[in-house]
Amino acid sequence: MAENAETVVDVHYNGVFTPTPLMYLNGVKAFVPYTVVNKKNFPDFIPFLEKHTNGRCINVYYCPHEVRLSEGLHAIQNDCNFDEFLEDINEKKRLDVYVDHHHEPVFDWIQEEEANLGDDDLVSIDYIDSILENGQKVEHVEDDKVISLKRNFNYQYLNKFLQYRMMTWLKKIIIQYDLSTQDMIILMNGMR
Repeated sequence: MAENAETVVDVHYNGVFTPTPLMYLNGVKAFVPYTVVNKKNFPDFIPFLEKHTNGRCINVYYCPHEVRLSEGLHAIQNDCNFDEFLEDINEKKRLDVYVDHHHEPVFDWIQEEEANLGDDDLVSIDYIDSILENGQKVEHVEDDKVISLKRNFNYQYLNKFLQYRMMTWLKKIIIQYDLSTQDMIILMNGMR
């Protein structure tokens, strides 16, 4: 496998698959260098994704870039699938990897979509865009900023910060409204 600087792997995660037409919505997109993916094997690839997406990867799929998901989606479930994935990267030069965190029946949805659509009823990308745009014309522009998977956000700091802010807010409320201990317990239970 020849390494190529133009080869790109985009990882889409923290999103949700939706049926008819099959789409991946509200996801985060991150770039993984080809050289990193090429050095992995299947047993290392899934933990690599889980570590860098900060979540469990129940199912992992890939699709050639700019191909409808219902036409080009492939699962990565074993060594053979992973080898096909690496071959497709070399052929296509750009692939999208999709992480399913919710164990959606994606291939069942693809079969339903194919059964419900005849050849003359195929949904075009323009039609999907028009649905998502709500009648407004929007030009699609490539993202200026690509999020690297090498950065890990310090969630421990964020949690401590939010706890501090919550306690500060509660103290202000208690002082401002002269709340009793029982009122404070009711307030805390209502926040859960």
